Order: sequence, then structure tokens, then C-alpha cells
Amino acid sequence: MKRSAGLILSLIALLAACTNTPQNSQPMNKDEAKATSELALSDLALSGALVGGPTGLMAQQAQALGIPPVAGAALEASGMNLAQAISAGCRIDVGGWTDQDLDLIPADFSITVKDCSYTDTGNGFSYSFQGGLRLQDTNDTLKDSGFKLSFENFKETITLGSKSRERTLNGAYTLGAQNKALYRVDKGYSASQKLSDGSSTDTQSAEYAVSETYAPNSQANPKAGGTFTIDKSKPGTLTLAHNSTTYRWNWYTDPPLVYDASCKAKTPEGVKVPFTSGGAVYTYTNPNGKVSMLKVEFTGCGSYKVTFEGEVVVQVP
Repeated sequence: MKRSAGLILSLIALLAACTNTPQNSQPMNKDEAKATSELALSDLALSGALVGGPTGLMAQQAQALGIPPVAGAALEASGMNLAQAISAGCRIDVGGWTDQDLDLIPADFSITVKDCSYTDTGNGFSYSFQGGLRLQDTNDTLKDSGFKLSFENFKETITLGSKSRERTLNGAYTLGAQNKALYRVDKGYSASQKLSDGSSTDTQSAEYAVSETYAPNSQANPKAGGTFTIDKSKPGTLTLAHNSTTYRWNWYTDPPLVYDASCKAKTPEGVKVPFTSGGAVYTYTNPNGKVSMLKVEFTGCGSYKVTFEGEVVVQVP
């Protein structure tokens, strides 16, 4: 069966562009700090997606397949591209769902991607994708009561000649309404990536664990905008393992992140960052007790900078 040239070209472009709680064993350096900032921005984007829902093409794909908006948003924020899976001929099994309280969160919904592989021997190209997702309403008789979203063994592999990229995603996210003025978001998930080029292999994995609150600006329309807060006294953790070295960061917001659904800004890597102000602070303690600080600061829609030890490492625009 023929596949679109667009699928192959887009995945080739992706390949070309890629390059137990641990104890910190190495000093932090600028390159690893910059890599951490990219993972941090992806995680911040997920918080916004869980509140706001999918955008653009993903919103259309989710609607066409009968996928709830929250599930589509999580797929979009996590980089799991349904368009590529569909173009590759994947079998996507979408379960039926009921929604008694009409808040677009099903009582219990699942989606499974399987039987998904494509090979073009002439170009030395292959693609495979598999995984499952489950979405459950906290209380399907109470509108906007919250939900639990689980990723189960998502795995994507792309190969072109001697180069390959393998990505995995597992974990769960929950959003609970403590009351209409305050929501709690809990995230505990892991993601990994392995890049290979001939005999050379680069591996990277990240584990995320955080509890945060979301205070909407309007109780009548909580998805439109609000503030995310992670308490400094109860920081989240981001653990990055790069080849044989592991780095464990603690992090919190300072000041709280201001989310605006109308902000469609993205990072240069294509990660949606719908924040207009606020900051996220990440601290790393090396074996000698020295504390390093990485900070992401938003100064407007599409405007942010990342500093490490006070030095700017990323500036957008």
C-alpha cells in the first residue's frame, strides 16, 4: 500500500533534527541545563493542554475519530501524532463513551493504536507506533468534577537508513476540582528517547512528578485562562537521565504561571506554550552541595527566556 510522501518527509525531518530516585553525581553544565529546559517546557505545555483542550489539526482529527478533547490535547502536547499514525495505516480502536454530565469527559473511554508498521525498502525507511490511552471522569454526574488520564506503553520508532529514533511514554495525569475556584493537577509520567546512528547511540529519559493547582479566572469558563501554582515548600521533580548520567531537579513556580487559552505561541521545537507571564524555577544540587538554578520566564504570549545561573541560554523571540 502506498503512503503519502508527506509522511515520509515529515518523519525524515524529525530524524534529522534529533540529536529509583537517583543521586546527582555530576556538576551541572550549560548544555545539560538547556536540554532540561526543553523537557521543562514540554511539561508546562501539558498542563495547559489538560485544561484547554487540543488545537488546530489535532482538534479536527480528535473530533473525526470520536476522541474526547482532553485525550486529543494530551496526545498533541506529548508529541504523539495521530496524523502520522493514520497515514502509516495504523489500526486505531476507539471505544464508545457516555457523558452523563455533558462536560466532554467520558465516564470511561479508551483508545488503542496497534497493527501499525510501514516499511519502504527502497528508501530504507520504516515506521511503527503502538500504545493505549484511557480517560475516566471522576464523577460523571457532576460537571467539571475532574478526570484521570493514563498513557499505556506508547512507543514510536522511526528508521531511515542507519539512523533511528525510538520514543516511549507511560504514566498518568489527574485533574480534580477541589471547588469551582481551584483545581488540582497531579502528573506522574515518564518519557524516553533513543537516537541511533550506525554504532553510535544516545539515550535520554525523563521522569516527571508534580502536584500543582489551577485557579481559573472565571468559574463559568475555567478553560479560558487562569494561574498554575507549584508551592516552593512542596516542589515537583524532573529527573533527566542522559546516557550514563542522571540529573534530578526540584522545581516550583515563581511567580505563578498565567495561562491564556487564546495564546497560540509555540517554542522553536513546536511545543505549544500558552502562557503570558510567570516563571518556573528549577534547582539542582551537585555532589559538593552547590545549588544551580535554571529559570523559565514568560513576559508575554510567545515571549520567554531561559536562564542558567543568571546567563541567558534561550531567548524567544
